[in-house]
Amino acid sequence: DALPILGWAAAEVVWCVRSSLFTRDCVVHLPLKMSGWAAYINNIIDASCVDAVIVGKDGVVWAAHEGGTLANIKPKEVQALAQTDRSSFRTNGLELGGERCSLIRDCMDSPDAPFLDCKTKSTDGGATHNISVAATRTGFVIVKAGVGVHGGRSNDKAHSTAHHLREAQY
Repeated sequence: DALPILGWAAAEVVWCVRSSLFTRDCVVHLPLKMSGWAAYINNIIDASCVDAVIVGKDGVVWAAHEGGTLANIKPKEVQALAQTDRSSFRTNGLELGGERCSLIRDCMDSPDAPFLDCKTKSTDGGATHNISVAATRTGFVIVKAGVGVHGGRSNDKAHSTAHHLREAQY
């Protein structure tokens, strides 16, 4: 019996083949297509997380929340995230999607779950947002929390999405 199972965020299809003669499952992962990346963004966006982007380490945007500022991320901003020396972030901050941010925590060198947390800088007393960046093997998941929302919400969403993508070899 071949049984289709929709993967996380319905972005990949997995076929499990089970036979009464064997206890082994055969699993075939069909490759994700760029058009399927939007499902990841749709799973991230809710009342607590208002913007998100998934971007390759080469600066190519794989998926982004329509109308969000993170969709404007530039290759030079992504390259800065990918560098091993991010010490300038502590003093100068960083820019994501054209928004200036202050670094809160940099754990990009963590072998298990590389990430960093930052907060947008207020302009003219405006609202600020927590932003979480989680690395995959080939890119980054960047999630912006809503106004007044604790960074833990964006952190959880960025981490879980990045974890899934790392497991899928992305």
